[in-house]
Amino acid sequence: MLRTVLDASLRLLHPQMPFITEQLWPAVAATGRAGLRGVHVPAAPLCARAGWPAVDASVTDRAALATFGRVQQLVDEIRTLRGARQVLPKRKITLLAPAGVRALVAEAGGVVEALAGIGEVADLPTERPAGAVPIAFEGQELLLVNFADAVDLGAERVRLDKVVTEKLRLISGFEGKLGNPGYLAKAKPELVAETRAMLDEAKADLDAARRSLDALR
Repeated sequence: MLRTVLDASLRLLHPQMPFITEQLWPAVAATGRAGLRGVHVPAAPLCARAGWPAVDASVTDRAALATFGRVQQLVDEIRTLRGARQVLPKRKITLLAPAGVRALVAEAGGVVEALAGIGEVADLPTERPAGAVPIAFEGQELLLVNFADAVDLGAERVRLDKVVTEKLRLISGFEGKLGNPGYLAKAKPELVAETRAMLDEAKADLDAARRSLDALR
């Protein structure tokens, strides 16, 4: 396994550091033939001539990939908001979320906390805490607290207005695709289904952003 990991790493790193990887290539190749079940790394005399590692679809964990995508989206939403509000990187905030999102965070094993600067994850309260900042995720409204010493309601309205504008733009694009007979006829069924799912998610996020705006009025 280590042989295959080293071999594949050299192939992937070669475009960024060709001289170093080429120097290491003979030493790694001398340790024996690389390869694991479902992972193919054909032998080559030079790293520059080695192809990319090839992975069989049969060993792809689609559920894990889907979970990773959801975790990535959640982290992006929180980090985007932190950046927009200029929150200090060292400041730990609290995420208030429903059970499904809390389970996702727990399944990620600390990744969300580390990458998004989350100090605590708790259940959504019945009433919104003072100073809580909402974000939309998968059509749900999550709350961030300890986000700042004081929430600038005007700035928060501006941010949510931008979210609404962006979601409307996405919805228009998805509806345009799905309303195009040529796209429906030529695109693969799974691609059409993915577009429909993205449209539904954008609509749900739009509703969540509008609810957050209404709560600030």
